[in-house]
Amino acid sequence: MEVEEARRCWEVERCRLQQEVQELRGARKNAEEALAAAQQASQARAAELRSAHHQHQEELNRTKRDCEREIRRLVRFTTTHAHTHMMTSCCLTNWKVLQLFKSRTC
Repeated sequence: MEVEEARRCWEVERCRLQQEVQELRGARKNAEEALAAAQQASQARAAELRSAHHQHQEELNRTKRDCEREIRRLVRFTTTHAHTHMMTSCCLTNWKVLQLFKSRTC
């Protein structure tokens, strides 16, 4: 009787342990699937971030080129405008001198 009871206890324990092993295998499989999904999502996010970084770099470079072009344009305009202003001032001064000279000679 004791041997039979020991055998039954052993069988019950063996079944319980087999059930626990199956549950652990299922949990491990779920964890591995979750890990694979997380890795895939992480790789996709990293690709998105690389793409966004590349686009922002291109936009910064484009903005930099546009600003440099605008600065060159403004420098040319200012230089041309200053030269024109200087010439105008010079002509006005010469005209005033001429007028003054005419008024004194008359």
